[in-house]
Amino acid sequence: MVFITLDIGGTAARGFAVRWPAGPVVPLAAPSRNLRLIVDLELGQLLLAVREQAAAGGLGEPPAVWLIGAAGGRPDHDRPRLTTLLDDLGAATAGVEVWRDFEANQAAAFAGGDGVLSVNGTGSVVYGHWQGREGRRGGWGYLLEEVPSAGVCGRWAVQAILHALSGAPVSEVWPALLAARLPVAFDSLSALLDHLYATPSPQKVLGSFAPLLTRAADLGCAWSRARLRDGFTVWAHDLVRLAAELALPVPAPVAVLGGLWRHWPGARELASQILNEVCPGRFALQAPRYDPAWGPLLRYLATDEGARTVGAPSPAAALLQASRLIERLSGGSAEPPPARSAEAAVAERRDSALASSAVGQAEGSATPPAPAATDTPPAAGGEGPADRAGDSAGR
Repeated sequence: MVFITLDIGGTAARGFAVRWPAGPVVPLAAPSRNLRLIVDLELGQLLLAVREQAAAGGLGEPPAVWLIGAAGGRPDHDRPRLTTLLDDLGAATAGVEVWRDFEANQAAAFAGGDGVLSVNGTGSVVYGHWQGREGRRGGWGYLLEEVPSAGVCGRWAVQAILHALSGAPVSEVWPALLAARLPVAFDSLSALLDHLYATPSPQKVLGSFAPLLTRAADLGCAWSRARLRDGFTVWAHDLVRLAAELALPVPAPVAVLGGLWRHWPGARELASQILNEVCPGRFALQAPRYDPAWGPLLRYLATDEGARTVGAPSPAAALLQASRLIERLSGGSAEPPPARSAEAAVAERRDSALASSAVGQAEGSATPPAPAATDTPPAAGGEGPADRAGDSAGR
């Protein structure tokens, strides 16, 4: 039996083809977009690329069970859509299942078990699953969110930049920071606003400025620090409300995922400090157990149907088999390769050219840069900062 477990994000799809129960495992990667935005032609190309990679790795037969977690996913709508596209491609399947990305990400974070996942990447959402109950907070999208994410931090950063360019900086940190870090292409109000409002991807453009906010906070900017603190306070209260709704134990396990946690060392310290003020001892922060690309498989095996499919006596037994397989074949945290195409490379070079004087270069589309306390923010025309798993916004 072959499974294709696929995490479709806002910039890249990453996953694995795996022969159950002994392997091998074939990494999969392809450019992608939010499932609500991607047209059938693009989605068909993504599925074709994934199928060809699986076949090249010796897993073209037998027909695979396709398990997909997707940014912008709507399971009832997307399952028949994906099934039809796979049929049109001549890809024989043994089944297709779809989840929202944060649902699959939570399964990866807890090996298919119970717990709370906080995604703070391109967007933000808190999602919990506990003893058959589930709930979420946030995920409103970058226009409305208050919890720190690349979009939110980028919006705050652009506000600070505009104040500084207007001659009324929010603190003394910003003029010096911008003199060293702001691309010449955006050193005027009109240039920055024109670029922001003319782009087809404002969330990504806003996100590319997010590292400036965390850098300013680390340099002592009280305004930047206050924005981050206020955002994490909202986040802490969201966790408290979710814990009450799901009747979580004390301490409740919270896995944190996304570029904010990976790339800004101050994130965990600030979050822990605020949790200690709001609800001391209520939550225990931890790293996700497995790469998000394993999430759809684990989510599936946590169901009775999934257990029956692999011949396991129970979901718990199926998940134990999966954990052993993942850890044996990939070390548990192996990541698929970055997804890049010629078109993506050209687009990236085009955007980077707008900010050729910037000292930082945005990472590739598969793992866009995240809010970071670094001296080198990404070029301001690049991708939005986040892990791929941070695309959980506005579902």
